[in-house]
Amino acid sequence: RDVSGLPCLQMAGGEFCGNASMSAAALYCARSGIAPGQKQTVTLRVSGAPKPVRAEVAAKGGGGFACTVTMPPPERFAEERLAFGDTRFSLPAVYFPGIAHIVAPHTLLSRGEAEQAVRRWCADLGVKGLGLMLLNEEELKLTPLVYIPAANTLFWESSCASGTAAAGAYLSRRGGGEADLTLEEPGGALRVRARGNDLLLSGNAEILAEREIVI
Repeated sequence: RDVSGLPCLQMAGGEFCGNASMSAAALYCARSGIAPGQKQTVTLRVSGAPKPVRAEVAAKGGGGFACTVTMPPPERFAEERLAFGDTRFSLPAVYFPGIAHIVAPHTLLSRGEAEQAVRRWCADLGVKGLGLMLLNEEELKLTPLVYIPAANTLFWESSCASGTAAAGAYLSRRGGGEADLTLEEPGGALRVRARGNDLLLSGNAEILAEREIVI
């Protein structure tokens, strides 16, 4: 907790993570004694977010929770000119506090090329962390790749909440209105509702096990 009593979540690379926020909120509610069928609202301080983050948690039983997080609004949108090899791309980028996401067609690069590109583009854009969200709009599928230099991590994520929010924000802005879509990702589905800078991200969390670590 911080000095004001709010529970705190600190990511290793100092980035913001929506999935970790949902998980932290679910764990907090579980330890507070939430029972199946009950709902609870939690306010968290999360690295990479300039203001506290609000999460709504509904206990489903069996260690499962349905969570909705009010995501930090994008700081800005940009159409970035990015190079890979001899090819230059013009791609939409959504900048959040602590991380930026490029939303790209799922056929843009091979997996190996994407891993090289996200490292280079992170340096080119000068951001603390970069996600490459490979979006299949026709089938509503998202394949997230996230690179965090400070933690030296490069992962094909099972799901990415802030990347899903970025995709929703981009599609909402492109369409000039609202976006409400559920994207299938390797680890399951996430729903994003975007209206202007208002972003709601919904998904499921489950407590599988608890362990103690001695350092």
